[in-house]
Amino acid sequence: MKHFLLFLFSFVPVFTLSADPQALSVEQDGIVGHYYQQPANSHKQPVIVLGGSEGGIPTKLAKVIAENGHPTLAVAYFKADTLPKELEKIPLTYFEKATAWLQQKHPAQKHITLVGWSKGAELALLLASRDTLFDRVIAIAPSSVVWAGILAPSEDLYKQFIQSVDGK
Repeated sequence: MKHFLLFLFSFVPVFTLSADPQALSVEQDGIVGHYYQQPANSHKQPVIVLGGSEGGIPTKLAKVIAENGHPTLAVAYFKADTLPKELEKIPLTYFEKATAWLQQKHPAQKHITLVGWSKGAELALLLASRDTLFDRVIAIAPSSVVWAGILAPSEDLYKQFIQSVDGK
């Protein structure tokens, strides 16, 4: 699996192995995630990693990317701490906050790469379609459309959507 992930990430130019990155917990402005910081002299483009329907913080893929020298923010968007327990009505403004936080850490970088799998791949494609800041997207096993969220069996799966814009 690690070799496959490295192959996928080889589409992001030039990487060299760095020391084993240490995850820093990020819980600021409602953002839940882990940040893998790189040395100050690293000029590699920052990366946001989005997990799939398993929820929580996507640390496994984020660590592989960080080990290759990219400052990496693994963002949870449900099933973690203060976040929703279900994958439904996740506001896109949440990701704007995460993006702004990462940009503040790397003001010299003009772009951010998005990496996601499954539901996170759908989300990465949606976010990139709305903001030119994201100039590279690695979407692993996305759907061709944004599907309804994954809810408890008692809910009507077709009435709720994974993302919401301005509460709609």
